[in-house]
Amino acid sequence: NWELMAHLSDFPRLLDAPLLVGVSRKSMLTTALGISTDEALEATVALNAIALTRGASILRVHDVKAASPAVGVYSLSTLSPSIIL
Repeated sequence: NWELMAHLSDFPRLLDAPLLVGVSRKSMLTTALGISTDEALEATVALNAIALTRGASILRVHDVKAASPAVGVYSLSTLSPSIIL
């Protein structure tokens, strides 16, 4: 999973299609950070933001309320209103 995230920016160009990313509270976060899934919300929001900077255009999230502000800030900073939650 970390390898995929490291090379995420390659996929939109290779696929020539919108890129969906779903990292909500994944074990890749809880294991690497030594936290429980209940403690993983902030890490999930951070990884979603990273995914957006690397070309994701659709995010699958469990907590829309937590993800929305990060998506809004990203959209404003890039003048890119077409992100889908």
